[in-house]
Amino acid sequence: MSRCVLDDEKRGTEVVVGWDPPIGTFFAHVRERAPHDGEATLEVEDHDVRIWTGCGDRAWTTTDDLDELIALIQPYACPYDQADLRKELLTDQANNDGERTYDLYDGSDGWPGDELPEGWTPQVVEPKFQ
Repeated sequence: MSRCVLDDEKRGTEVVVGWDPPIGTFFAHVRERAPHDGEATLEVEDHDVRIWTGCGDRAWTTTDDLDELIALIQPYACPYDQADLRKELLTDQANNDGERTYDLYDGSDGWPGDELPEGWTPQVVEPKFQ
């Protein structure tokens, strides 16, 4: 399956949206990031899941569905270009291979004074096997 990771460090959310070829639907997962206490991750209950859709509860297959799904994750995701996300996800659907993970974070997190580290670029991970 394809996975676009749009985690938001400021909000403490983990956001993934993508295309799942075997079941033929777009999907989205939004979770609250587990709190940390030094080196240990504290236990987080199931209530940390904010959105989990496209896995059997509903098929998101049309462009209108995709627009609705993007709007659904928007409040939880890091800043990104919605048109780019839409284009990438439609490409994943058209190719129906779903074998990539990518990040569309645009670097403008909306928090004055916060800047990306020098040389930061989005990471695209291609599959190692086919």
